[in-house]
Amino acid sequence: NIPSSIEFIGDSAFAGCDLEHIEIPSSVTYIGSDAFNYCTKLTAINVDTDNMKYSSDFGILYDKEKETINLVPCGVKGNFVIPSSVKKIGDYAFYNCDGLTSVEIPSSVNYIGYHAFYNCDSLTTIEIPSSVTYIEWYAFSECYNLDVVIDNSKDKFENVFSNCKSVTYLR
Repeated sequence: NIPSSIEFIGDSAFAGCDLEHIEIPSSVTYIGSDAFNYCTKLTAINVDTDNMKYSSDFGILYDKEKETINLVPCGVKGNFVIPSSVKKIGDYAFYNCDGLTSVEIPSSVNYIGYHAFYNCDSLTTIEIPSSVTYIEWYAFSECYNLDVVIDNSKDKFENVFSNCKSVTYLR
């Protein structure tokens, strides 16, 4: 539990910790994009409902409006369905989630952040809808077992899928 006097959780603040779950109080107004990297046992992040900046649902960290996925804990396994309210997948959102096997991206998503799915070793399939118009560099890099189908053209997404098993562009 983070004390209610804390307002700021910096980049890499808890990186590599053996946390299983974390409680974010209403006082926190900033969480670094990689604050919980390499926390392989982390399965849930719960945010106080009075927090003005962040929210959580089923242990996933979102912005208050649930339009941006900020972090999926590394301990989450299997298939993950992104809610239709999400428009943006933030930087490092699924970073090192090596227990995920597939992710379903709805047509509401238009942006995928830097290193968003980096090094998701067990991720095998993902379909990226045409609504996604911008993907940051290395978003899917080092996903060695991943077969990507993207409803867009190759020229828009340089340095996004390095070391993926395969990438199929539908345009």
